[in-house]
Amino acid sequence: MYDLNKQWSLYASYADTFQPQSQYRSVSGDTLKPAIGANYEAGVKGELYNGRLNVSAAVFSVRKNNIAVSDAANYGNCPGTSADAECFRNGSTLRSKGFEAEASGEILPGWQVAAGYTYVTSRNDERGSINAETPRHLLRASTTYRLPGAWNAWTIGGGVSAQTGYSYFAGDDPEVHMGEGARAVWDLRAAYRINRHWTAALNVANLFDKRYYAMLGELRRGNYYGEPRNVTLTLRGSF
Repeated sequence: MYDLNKQWSLYASYADTFQPQSQYRSVSGDTLKPAIGANYEAGVKGELYNGRLNVSAAVFSVRKNNIAVSDAANYGNCPGTSADAECFRNGSTLRSKGFEAEASGEILPGWQVAAGYTYVTSRNDERGSINAETPRHLLRASTTYRLPGAWNAWTIGGGVSAQTGYSYFAGDDPEVHMGEGARAVWDLRAAYRINRHWTAALNVANLFDKRYYAMLGELRRGNYYGEPRNVTLTLRGSF
């Protein structure tokens, strides 16, 4: 890390990665080789408005070799290795790279923000896209604002989590997959400070009742929907 001045600094990092994969077996019954790789990252960080607002931006690159992938050509030929006799093999080199930017803090008196954007692209040795389970664009942002003057007992806010579509592919077969398109999930919040000890808050999550997958696992299991619209009223005391 290198400090340019009191507000800005540069940084860079490097890390080797080693991931054992002995829980996976090939069609021959052998355990898979470990996945090895390297992570690179470089960026800039800043503190603005006397430290009330923090900002950062970074570029990154990730490389992994021999990561376990499903062996679709030999499905069912690995008895005793898993619940559904699924075979695995060591895959080719996977590469991911992209950039991210974040900002958080108080940009004006009473106005708090937190936002982050990430762009990532992933490819294999054949330069084919492997952006499965990982959206290429991801944006998360939230804000709260304490009203001024006679209304300063009230705080209002909201947030959004938005991303582009993605798919899960079963093994090497591009025709067998599941996924979903782009989505944006919105939240709202309002709070009222009753007195110095008590605060009531109303939170509305997934405001537009968006139906989406929070996680994709396999075609037959490990797929979970995100929470539907829900409303929570809380009363908090501090003494």
